[in-house]
Amino acid sequence: MSYLNKLNEEGIPDNDYNLQINESTQELNNSLIIINEIEDNFSNIDTLHWTHMPIIYKFSEGDVCREIRKNKILLAFNEITDLTNGTVYFKEGEDYDLLLSCSNSLKDEQRLVEGYWITTLGEGGINSISENRILEAIANFYPVIDSCGYYPFVEIHEILHCFGYGHNDKKACSIMSSYSDCKSKYDGCNKPYLNKEYISCLKYTYSNGKEMGDCSGVNFSDLTETGICSEGWYPVENSSYCCPEPNMLIDEEGYCSYF
Repeated sequence: MSYLNKLNEEGIPDNDYNLQINESTQELNNSLIIINEIEDNFSNIDTLHWTHMPIIYKFSEGDVCREIRKNKILLAFNEITDLTNGTVYFKEGEDYDLLLSCSNSLKDEQRLVEGYWITTLGEGGINSISENRILEAIANFYPVIDSCGYYPFVEIHEILHCFGYGHNDKKACSIMSSYSDCKSKYDGCNKPYLNKEYISCLKYTYSNGKEMGDCSGVNFSDLTETGICSEGWYPVENSSYCCPEPNMLIDEEGYCSYF
């Protein structure tokens, strides 16, 4: 997900993007495998989905997430749980499904669109699947203070990517819009919120089809069985790694690098 900063209005810190990804993330990226014999508690569901509840999450070892970011991530979990009436819920644990991490510098995409700097606020997506079943996912957040106030807009957006949902730029006020400018976009939308089509899809999916609803209003990410990388990440040739930029290599320590 990216945030549109008006040119010269707020300024962007001149930090190089730290290409090194912590070991936990690399180990997760290195687990892009296809497994067929998996118990699925939601076998009535044909679309992409997790196989169980709760989703076990973990903050990566030595992460640099500030307390305010961790609190907003937890608020995002609570919002999803509350709006799905407890159908979807999360629990912290070591044997995780979802790995959470924070970068200590911005990802500077060096792009300018119609007078706006594009700055990435977070990246989330699936790292391992088996057929239509999600096995592992990761969400990474960058140190940019967004303008959505208390509401965990960015955090929900990236978590929904980890449920297999893609961007939606056709619907006004969608939480899955690829760009967020809350100061202007949401003047006419009351506030950013978890849209009803995602609530419907989540409740239907994780009740195994017992709750009324459907996923017709949801875009799913385009994943393939080979080279599975979450949106915004790129497969490394002849390996099961994913890196944040194209044409990167894996160095001796297991980090993404150009050398």
